[in-house]
Amino acid sequence: VTSQDVVQGTAIPVTFNFKGQGGITQVYFSNGFNLSKGFTIGVKTSFLFGFVENETITYLGDANFSAPLASALFEKTNYRGFKLEGALAYRKKIEDKKFVNVGFIYEAASDLNGTRLLRLERRSTSGTFPGDTLVNNEKGNFSLPSEIGLGFSYEKLNTYTLSFDVKQQKWDQFAGLEGDTDQFQNAVSAGLGMEFIPDYTSVNSYIKRIRYRVGFNYQQLPYVVNGNSINDFGINFGWSLPFYSPGRPPSSIDMGFKIGQRGTKSNDLIRERYFKIVIGATINDQWFVKRKYD
Repeated sequence: VTSQDVVQGTAIPVTFNFKGQGGITQVYFSNGFNLSKGFTIGVKTSFLFGFVENETITYLGDANFSAPLASALFEKTNYRGFKLEGALAYRKKIEDKKFVNVGFIYEAASDLNGTRLLRLERRSTSGTFPGDTLVNNEKGNFSLPSEIGLGFSYEKLNTYTLSFDVKQQKWDQFAGLEGDTDQFQNAVSAGLGMEFIPDYTSVNSYIKRIRYRVGFNYQQLPYVVNGNSINDFGINFGWSLPFYSPGRPPSSIDMGFKIGQRGTKSNDLIRERYFKIVIGATINDQWFVKRKYD
């Protein structure tokens, strides 16, 4: 992101370049168990790790005058930590092939351990020149809030499913590492979707056995920028292509597409419109089945 201004009290132009990269990777294990008829409980434990780099580069001057070196503020933070999530689901048959499903999730609050490097640098076309190191491997914790979610769905087996879910994360006003000034707010997200199968038992038409999906989602992100909330809205659609193996549950290749908009242009902020593609596979198999015949 680039912005332009003038040095206060002068006519000298100044250009600011803001750059960032990185993110958090999650490795998780989850499992579920049947408690009693209709009730299922699940647990998920995750390990998170990664880094985020941010830098602000300041250029003085224009075509008529320019400083030989640009000033840069470089920041890198490494993260790692664990989190735990539990879930409870209930499935109730109300008519032949018709079911109501209710789900509840809770993710406990946790901390990501972080180490931060903060350094001033000088930049030119020939390279980077070392400057002052303001913070070197400073340790701290980034607080991840608890999350609670509730979902409902109405299903006619192998025909259609209507679903709705909502989640909330309770962020503290200041949840970053010590010294951060970023503000946060409670995050809320909601989604509404439908899945439809034209004819699950069709023999002559493969297209009729495809699961088609469409949905909408809204999310109020936890960030507060210049006193403004940042919201995200998306329209989603996709399909699931089934394939079968003798004596095994059906598997599928899943594809999804999303058209979304995030942010606002008010108060000199940024609005982005994006397109997202998701490709995945669901592979069902039966393991550890004792053979009756060899």
